Amino acid sequence: MPILMKIYLAFFTVIVFSNIVFSIKLKMKRWVITYELVSGILLLFMTSAYWFNSLKDLASIYLVPPFILVMVSDIYFSVFNNHKELSKLLQDVDKNELELASAMSVAFTAPAYICSALLSAELIQQSL
Repeated sequence: MPILMKIYLAFFTVIVFSNIVFSIKLKMKRWVITYELVSGILLLFMTSAYWFNSLKDLASIYLVPPFILVMVSDIYFSVFNNHKELSKLLQDVDKNELELASAMSVAFTAPAYICSALLSAELIQQSL
């Protein structure tokens, strides 16, 4: 695994758990907090498994449907969702700033999505 990927995974781990703490502090709905936790752990595991053969041995085809669900959900929440709930909680934040934050979130998680998609493709190919 390249050193930059190790740094990315460490930073991504901090961001995932920071988002969970932030969601708890904002008293967001429990399903949102649960989603943040599950999707973050899934992306962290799949990205790590793509690079570490010992983890790749633990991965199975059963990870592919949850990954697709997380990817579609994240696209919806980040791109198509109009941030009504978050706007209510963060009233001093401008709508443009929320859109910028969403775009940055998508850009930052792109390496995790790419590695997870590549792992998914490998898992599908192995199962055929």
